[in-house]
Amino acid sequence: MICSYKYRIYPSKSQARLLERVVEIHRQLYNAALQERRDAWRMCKKSISCHDQCSQLKELREYPDPAHSGLGGTDAAWLSYSSIQQTLRKPDKAFAAFFRRVNSSDKAGCPRFRSRPPLEFGRLRVQNAGRIQTVLHRAIPDNAKLKQVVIKRESLQH
Repeated sequence: MICSYKYRIYPSKSQARLLERVVEIHRQLYNAALQERRDAWRMCKKSISCHDQCSQLKELREYPDPAHSGLGGTDAAWLSYSSIQQTLRKPDKAFAAFFRRVNSSDKAGCPRFRSRPPLEFGRLRVQNAGRIQTVLHRAIPDNAKLKQVVIKRESLQH
């Protein structure tokens, strides 16, 4: 069984800046991957797979200049390889769901780019940011294996 838990984190100012950078790099990478897929379909009626985009990661991490990579210039070398792969899986899932809706005659909207909302980040270890104060309002079960951590910015609802 897969369980998901949501916790609020309270980073210091320097950690917040580093997390902001991490989120921004992932946002740019997602948008570049989405744009590459859209362009390939629009120009050549060719579908680009997640595997095709992941194969570009080595070059992307070596040359963060947009001229050397189809996915766009990011600071991808600063991030872990697995977190970048996870970001590239998201447009793949979005397009799979889009084509599933198209084939079933449902209302199908094309996957959208991610915008940068003006939000704030409010003891989780995060690569390049260190340990961040976290309020664990619910205990993680003893037998649980942590597989993935998603850092998401959300506005505070009042």
